[in-house]
Amino acid sequence: MSIGGVIRDCVGRWLFGFANSARTGDPLKAELTAVVEGLSLCWNVGLRNIICETDCAEVFEACESLVSLERWQVYADLVRALKEFLLRNWLISIRWIPQEINKVAHTLVGWGAFSSVDYVVWHKAPTFVLEAVELDVMSSMDIV
Repeated sequence: MSIGGVIRDCVGRWLFGFANSARTGDPLKAELTAVVEGLSLCWNVGLRNIICETDCAEVFEACESLVSLERWQVYADLVRALKEFLLRNWLISIRWIPQEINKVAHTLVGWGAFSSVDYVVWHKAPTFVLEAVELDVMSSMDIV
């Protein structure tokens, strides 16, 4: 299992990205972990107006206030951490987006899966992700 994500400003410019390859688990655990990690990074650098986009409908569902932790027992710690982030003193909304406009995150996940480095945060987009950055920008402009 690996995770990855990108944090952008309000016009889509790269602020930082992250990837981690040192964890085990399934795809849903990876998605939840990536969202929690991304929110943690945002909080730690002082970002307080957040739109979190995920292409995983289950993560979006886990954010709903009425989700029973029994259904999510295997992921209870991650769901609890996610809900704690949602309750902090900041403006945050979680949005579902199609995979087609989430290529940067998937490219970072792919890098993490084959990397021997445990955890990386990039403050500038690495060259291997530049094409995905451009594709995400073009794809997001097509959504109405």
